[in-house]
Amino acid sequence: MGLTPVDDRIEAILSKYDLWEPDQYRAAVSELAVYLLTLTKNELESSLYHTRIKEKIHLENCLMRSDEFQGSGD
Repeated sequence: MGLTPVDDRIEAILSKYDLWEPDQYRAAVSELAVYLLTLTKNELESSLYHTRIKEKIHLENCLMRSDEFQGSGD
């Protein structure tokens, strides 16, 4: 169960599908996209999913910069 109604709805959508099956994965992405398009910016940014994705992107960017920095000394 998520922390916000948005998180709860995302969990409900994802739990309906077997995400390892390509057709079901596509259906889940489609349903999730339709739902996300109905949200306001505030609703979306207050969700736990948004926070986790934002943190993951930040960490990946930091790692890429670190790799680039380490590689530039050669």
